[in-house]
Amino acid sequence: MCGIAGVIQPDPRGDASGLSRRLMDALAHRGPDGEGLHLARGRSIALGHKRLSIVDVEGGAQPMANEDGRVWVVFNGELYNHADLRRELERSGEHEFRTRSDTEVLLHGWEAWGAGLLERLNGIYAFALLDSRGLAPTLCLARDPVGVKPLFVGRADGVWWFASELSAARSCGLLGSTLRPDAFAEYLLYRFVPSPGTFHENAWKVPPGNYCILNPDSLPTHPEFKRFRTRFSAGRQPTNRKDWEEALRSGLAGAVDRQLMSDVPVGTLLSGGVDSTAITQRMAFSLPTPPSAFAVGFPSGADELGAARKASSAIGVPLTEVAITEADYLAEWPRQVAA
Repeated sequence: MCGIAGVIQPDPRGDASGLSRRLMDALAHRGPDGEGLHLARGRSIALGHKRLSIVDVEGGAQPMANEDGRVWVVFNGELYNHADLRRELERSGEHEFRTRSDTEVLLHGWEAWGAGLLERLNGIYAFALLDSRGLAPTLCLARDPVGVKPLFVGRADGVWWFASELSAARSCGLLGSTLRPDAFAEYLLYRFVPSPGTFHENAWKVPPGNYCILNPDSLPTHPEFKRFRTRFSAGRQPTNRKDWEEALRSGLAGAVDRQLMSDVPVGTLLSGGVDSTAITQRMAFSLPTPPSAFAVGFPSGADELGAARKASSAIGVPLTEVAITEADYLAEWPRQVAA
């Protein structure tokens, strides 16, 4: 996971760098391997990134630009079909890739297809892309169809911001004290606040499978989210038990194998339950060396770590156990509630 953040000052003479750096500092835990900041339109637009290096460790630093520096992006996630999209873009003869990073596909894909890029992406992602090729720069914020990767956007005193976590905006004093009354009823009914709402009237979640465009010369009072649909769909619908078994096996294998795309070692959270055990077993089958497994549980009462221990032994993967006491659990409440 990485952290992305940025600011748009409506006044082109404004300076967005200070607020952007504070947002990035609040997201430091999401990206311990590197950071970057790009300023545009003078210093009135800022894109910030905190990086956890997974693909192209050496060449994938962000913010990342296209060849002429007029399109910039900050990205959190992984694009599982980036190699296919790269080959399609290279065949056109109009795009030259300088890295092996999946991030760079967003830049050239946007150049080629604009918002049509989104329907081609197979992955989990949240990104902000600044396009300065027109008369005025535009900022596109987009989030994957399932909503795996978080992305928030808001305004405060005319300034627009975006960030991977709402807590980053709170720490920078961007949310204020005015709460949205309907959010309390939504939370009690659903146990979460549905997109695009949050508890705050001046902050929104980018809904899964949506994007929005912000123009610094005509910033709105509320973001307008536009839904996109992907080109991917399920294959033939199973009709009997045997077909369903095969569909489940192949679907699980494909989903796990796609997410093993990494230039660094991968691990697994193993509880010993059906889901994590099946995923870990597939990982062990697909990887050249067994993945490291980690289990978290209470040492007293029900043996929550015992099931993980049995599963790791049966699969043949090394297990690291993290035992949590009741005192540890209670001590974490304030930080978890704040997050």
